[in-house]
Amino acid sequence: MKKTEQTSVSKTAFWLPPLLMVLALIAGVGFFLYLDKSRNPQGPLQTEGAYRYEPARALSFQGLSDHDGQPVDLSRYKGDWVMVVFGYLSCPDVCPLTLGIMKSALKSYTPPDGAPLPVLYITVDPERDSPEKLKEYLAYFGDEFVGVTGSLEDITHAGRQLNTVFIKQEPPEGETFYTVSHSSSLALVNPEGEFSAMLKGPESVAQMQSFLQEMLGGKVNSS
Repeated sequence: MKKTEQTSVSKTAFWLPPLLMVLALIAGVGFFLYLDKSRNPQGPLQTEGAYRYEPARALSFQGLSDHDGQPVDLSRYKGDWVMVVFGYLSCPDVCPLTLGIMKSALKSYTPPDGAPLPVLYITVDPERDSPEKLKEYLAYFGDEFVGVTGSLEDITHAGRQLNTVFIKQEPPEGETFYTVSHSSSLALVNPEGEFSAMLKGPESVAQMQSFLQEMLGGKVNSS
C-alpha cells in the first residue's frame, strides 16, 4: 500500500470513533425527547378522536347547580378526575347513545384508585330540563351521573371553556317541539379542576375505555 493511501486510511480510522460517538449521542438525545414527549404530549392521543391539553386549561364554573340544588364548584371534586358532557333530555338520538356508551364503559372500567368516576351531565336545554327531571332520568345510568343546570348564560360560559357550543333550533310555525344542536365531545377534568383532555363522541365503549386507560391508567374488567 502506498504511503498516501496509508495516511488516508489512518485519518479515517482516527475520525471514525468520535464520529460514531457523536451520532450515538444525537440518536440518544432524540430518543429521550421522543420518550419524554410520549409521556407528556400536547395533541392527539393514540385513542381515535382523543386530544390532550398540556398544560391543562384552567376552568371556572359559575352559577351552576346539580340536580339536588347544590352549587357545582369544581373545588368540590378536587383530588378526583371528572368527566363532563353536555346534552339534553329531549335529544332524540345522540345524547341517549352517548350516555349508554358511558354507562357501559364505566361499568367495566376500574380507575387506579378504584373510586367511581363522577360524570357531570350539563343540560343545554335548561328551559325544559328541570333538576327533578335530570335526577330521575340520570338515575338509570348510575349514581356517578350528576345532572347540572343553570341559566343559559352560565351554561354557555361553561361550554365555551370546554370547547362545546350549542344552539336552539326554532320549531316550524305552528309547532312547539324544538331540538338543540350541540357538540357531543366528552371533556376530562383533572384532579386540580383543569380541562385536561377531550374525546370526540364517544362513539363506542372500547374507544372510551381506551381513552380512560390512556389518560388515567386503571384496567378494563372482562365480563
